Amino acid sequence: MAYLTDAPSQSNQPRALRGGNAMQWGGGQAIAGRSGAGGPSYGHVTHVRDGDTIEVDGRPIRIAALDCAESGTMAGKAATRRMRALVSGGRLKCSLTGERSYDRWIGSCRLTSGRDIASVMIAEGLCRRWR
Repeated sequence: MAYLTDAPSQSNQPRALRGGNAMQWGGGQAIAGRSGAGGPSYGHVTHVRDGDTIEVDGRPIRIAALDCAESGTMAGKAATRRMRALVSGGRLKCSLTGERSYDRWIGSCRLTSGRDIASVMIAEGLCRRWR
């Protein structure tokens, strides 16, 4: 998928995103043909990386509102298992901010029932709200 191959749009210097040590390259510019912002997009979950990162139609998405434990911990493994059970093979409606963190787009996703996946993970005590 070509959307990961474009060069940073404004600067080669990374900037820290608010609320964590994640890095964003460039100005969060949308990439032609695979816009990172705008209206919601729909797609199937193709992979669950961990409790707060999924791939929808091959596009990695960092769920903006979530802060889950690292995947190597017991709490992180539990969050990953629950996210997998919640979304695997399903279709999601995702809205992206246009910002990126490492190779991931930042955004929020909802199940076909309308439930926000971040809200579900937080309500079940598996993750905290990311500020």
